[in-house]
Amino acid sequence: MFKQTKKVVKTYPVKIIHCRGYITSIIGLKYKRKYNIGFLFDMRGFYADERAEGGLWNKNNFLYLTIYNWFKKKEKQFLINADYVISLTSKGKEIICNNILNKQLSNIEIIPCCVDLQKFNYTEINYNITQNVKIELNIPIEAVVYTYLGSIGTWYLFDEMLIFFNAIYKQNNKSVFLFISNDSPNIINEAIIRNNCNKNAIVITSKSSDLVPKYLSVSDWGLFFIKPVFSKQASSPTKLAEFLAMGIPVITNKGVGDVDEFIESTNAGVLVNNFSSDELVKSVSKIKNYNKQNKEFYYNLAFKYFNKDDAINKYADIYNRINKP
Repeated sequence: MFKQTKKVVKTYPVKIIHCRGYITSIIGLKYKRKYNIGFLFDMRGFYADERAEGGLWNKNNFLYLTIYNWFKKKEKQFLINADYVISLTSKGKEIICNNILNKQLSNIEIIPCCVDLQKFNYTEINYNITQNVKIELNIPIEAVVYTYLGSIGTWYLFDEMLIFFNAIYKQNNKSVFLFISNDSPNIINEAIIRNNCNKNAIVITSKSSDLVPKYLSVSDWGLFFIKPVFSKQASSPTKLAEFLAMGIPVITNKGVGDVDEFIESTNAGVLVNNFSSDELVKSVSKIKNYNKQNKEFYYNLAFKYFNKDDAINKYADIYNRINKP
């Protein structure tokens, strides 16, 4: 990667290196120092903490602890030396300024994960399309559909979501949990058995990205739980923006990025405080009592807060600031 970057820098009049993440920022910082090229640190999250909290780097192991500490040291160097820093969340910015650097930064911008509103737009899906999708997936027309979208990886609390759906189903046996995921159905089916779910109330499908909006259209709610750990303070779940753009309110948990404040201030859905049995039951009641709005309301939230075009304009402005003589 170093050699390839050097070749590009030597061949073209490169003014800015835009580095998404920590690995590429090692190169970006090197070439800033060597050639005085603008360095944009688009951090995407607290990389070392994500690796440790995700169980990939066991800090009880000397080697992994050494790697962790090395990346935390580099993190500070990236933040200090970058011409501009991008954080996905306000929480991430607060941690950077108040805990890592102990000073306020003027060269930091918050740009959350956004949605392409040309692709995810509830107005592009008519009633007949939605009903045909329900028929195709064998979902009853009258069902209340809770949807999980995306991969089932390190950070998503899959078992907790199924336990929560069990509580929902007890209150309303017309509920259906739809998984739109390209992960192996075996992973989901094993969890269904493990959590004593009614398999007839759960639908699993895999769709290409261009078809996702069409299949999301059957959803009454978007549902996702994420581990509320330190590193997730810097995370911005793209699925939040995608659900809203399709006119769908969300159910999610506290402790992830700016999601708490966003949902509480905009009424975009229901927040689950924790995963105790009592709290899950209370959260089912919250769903029942939630004052659900029309689809346009949620789409407008996506347009206002998570519009890809706004993000592009912010990046363009940052490029101009870095490149300003």
